[in-house]
Amino acid sequence: MSSILVYSLEVNCFLLLAVVVYALLLRRQTSFQFSRCYLVLSMLFSLLAPKLLWPFSLLSKESLTIAEYIPIAIVTPRPVAGAAAPEEVAWETVFLYVYLIGVIALSAIFLYRMARLWFFIRSTPANREGGFFLLESKSFTSSFSFFHYVFLSKSLRNEQERNQVLLHELAHIRQGHSWDILLVELLKIICWCSPVSWWLNQEVRLLHEYLADREVLRQVELDDYKDLLARQALSVFPLTLESNLNQHNILNRLEMMTKNNPTSPVSRMMAIFSLCFMLGFFACQNQALDDLDKMNLTMVEGEYPPEVQAKLEALQAEFPNDEFAYVEIDNPNHMKAPGVHTLIEIGESAPGQLQQLHETDPQTVVQVFMLKEKEKIGIILKETGNFDKLAEYTAKEDVFSVVEQSAKPVGGFRELYTFLSENIRYPQQALANKIEGKVYIEFVVNKDGTLSGIKSIRGIGGGCDEEAVRVMKLAAAWEPAVQRGAKVKQKIVLPINFSLGAPVTGEHDGTAFLNKLKVDYDLEKKSDTWLISGVVHSDEGEPLNGAVVIVKGTTQGTVTNAEGKFVIELEEKLPIVVQYVGYQPREIHL
Repeated sequence: MSSILVYSLEVNCFLLLAVVVYALLLRRQTSFQFSRCYLVLSMLFSLLAPKLLWPFSLLSKESLTIAEYIPIAIVTPRPVAGAAAPEEVAWETVFLYVYLIGVIALSAIFLYRMARLWFFIRSTPANREGGFFLLESKSFTSSFSFFHYVFLSKSLRNEQERNQVLLHELAHIRQGHSWDILLVELLKIICWCSPVSWWLNQEVRLLHEYLADREVLRQVELDDYKDLLARQALSVFPLTLESNLNQHNILNRLEMMTKNNPTSPVSRMMAIFSLCFMLGFFACQNQALDDLDKMNLTMVEGEYPPEVQAKLEALQAEFPNDEFAYVEIDNPNHMKAPGVHTLIEIGESAPGQLQQLHETDPQTVVQVFMLKEKEKIGIILKETGNFDKLAEYTAKEDVFSVVEQSAKPVGGFRELYTFLSENIRYPQQALANKIEGKVYIEFVVNKDGTLSGIKSIRGIGGGCDEEAVRVMKLAAAWEPAVQRGAKVKQKIVLPINFSLGAPVTGEHDGTAFLNKLKVDYDLEKKSDTWLISGVVHSDEGEPLNGAVVIVKGTTQGTVTNAEGKFVIELEEKLPIVVQYVGYQPREIHL
């Protein structure tokens, strides 16, 4: 679905919930200023919440998805010669165009009304009185205000009536009601198809009138002011951007003038709590989706660094009956490092992805330390007791994510991508609506290597989600994960990127391929050797940490550091081969 429609839908959902709370707790109460603040905050939060992410997690440990994140597969459309695409109604596009037409129409009306107000300001003589400008004209059929401008009709009967109207409009100015009007107009434009936004438009204006009436009644007799309202209700000024005396339900206003029913503290707290809860809920939903792009905890296998080996030996000597495991976190300050990752969030107040360690048993985390040379963070964990909780995905039986040996496709990822290339077809609906983006497929690699629980956990619509799931259900068995010498289940997340690329026509099928490496290097001649220094990065410019650089035909090689840099010295100018998981190998002839 178009991101514009999704955003509008999320705004409407937030507004609807906020309005329900308002109608139940606040609407018939006389704490008008509190009600106004609640509605204004509801409108602001509704516009911001869909794009808001918390710097901390409100999700429980059980609700977090921990899964192995494997390199991305990319799907692009490719024309098939001589084939014509079948015509189909792109309903998503139709809805989007209808929505945009409504937005444009209401925006034009809003700008027209602003221009009318500007014309009145420019064409009517103004007197500056204190902090406002007073404009009087017979062309104003009623009186109104907009920011620090007061427009008074010369049809007012006498000076007493004029003063009462002026007091009313000055109350609007002092309380900044014009800002609320602009906000509610913006909301009405964005959510024009929702009755909630139109209802809010009237409700906010009515609250403004209640507040202005209360201000006037501090200086004017109630009976005199009631007579004024009755007379002014007979004429209505056509503009709707301004705060004005006559546009709202007179009976409601008269009732509220004599009513004294302030909002109870309990109702206020319930309203505030409901608003905070909704804001947190929407923000955490966005965070849960965004986490798919951000996590980068990596299991480390093979030889331990010397300082780690020393720590492990000391711990093993002190606790001979316990077993310990060691993991490293790659680039804790670089949230989008590509490669093989485990999706896990750490924490409450610690930097980066360390924040979630507080959710494991303190007895499990033995030591946390910085490896300065490798620019990584090392964590030693006790494998007994609650360590299984860290390695286990929620309550499903023994589905691991932190394992000694991760599951992988039989034949490697290259064979998997070849399979995707031969089977994925770019959906016609996605092509018609120009939909592209990442689809995240989650599945479990069982102990026998079969795949189960295949589903899309984050998609883009247009048939791409269903196509990705369909193809993964056809995939061959994998080599299962291994934990402590035994085969175990492991949850995997496979991102598949649907990209339209250049405009194409006709019927299309899809092609999946590896990402491309980019290598920038310098070659320097020493006395008897050649020195090669360079940087390996993705096609998006992100440095690749841990890329393997090998001299072709030899066993000589190195790996890149956290900045993607490498240095290698050659006795003769031989080609070098750069490899990184999920990327096409790059051979460079010097």
